[in-house]
Amino acid sequence: MSAGSGRSRPAPHGSPAGFEQGCTTALGCPNLGSQELLTCVDAATRRRGDWSLRRLPLDQPLRVLQDVAPTPHSSEPEVHGTPWGYRRGCRDRSSCPNWRRGGFTCTDARARYLEDYRRRRVSGEGSSIDHGTLAGYHAGCRDEARCEGDALGTTCSEARRRYTLERARRAGIRPAPLVDDPTAAARAVQRWAGSGRSIREIARMTGVARETVLALAEHERSGSSARRFTTTTVQRVLAVESGRDAR
Repeated sequence: MSAGSGRSRPAPHGSPAGFEQGCTTALGCPNLGSQELLTCVDAATRRRGDWSLRRLPLDQPLRVLQDVAPTPHSSEPEVHGTPWGYRRGCRDRSSCPNWRRGGFTCTDARARYLEDYRRRRVSGEGSSIDHGTLAGYHAGCRDEARCEGDALGTTCSEARRRYTLERARRAGIRPAPLVDDPTAAARAVQRWAGSGRSIREIARMTGVARETVLALAEHERSGSSARRFTTTTVQRVLAVESGRDAR
């Protein structure tokens, strides 16, 4: 297997991905002579000639005989390769029995089911989408331009953003500080500095950090106009200016 593949975990032998990562000859593949798994080069060749195998993950090993028959003598119905297998706890692709059999794993089956479910819901099949809700978003309504919205015009995407914000607040995550136009505050600081006030003195009388005062003093002078200043900073500077405390 090529050491310079750039992947954190090498692809397993017997898979098309193994061929792509450098195992390009049958003689160099550990699966040569295996009665169960193909060599990497054979796996890549078979995948190119079989459209059904192209639906499988690239790093899934392919069997010599591609069958996905249930495990013999099983006391329970075979559920692997289905969304129900995922619900019953089979959520690791490489641990699913179908991984070694060359069939769809439970994870793959669930992803396909969800994709098909969302497609059908958005196209109008099945039960109608409850627009303007988080459930509508999860049902597949994610295009705000096409969302019908609720009675107030709220789209499903807006409902999801609102839910995400409320959950963050419940978790104690504070909102980002509000920002304001710093132009007036910057000009006040620049006037004070021009009259002989030091940055340290302006910081002390306004209650604003010296680094922030310096940024205000340089605002629109050295390409720093993109700097964002909080509403609190702007208000503190303007309060001092309006009170004429900076004599």
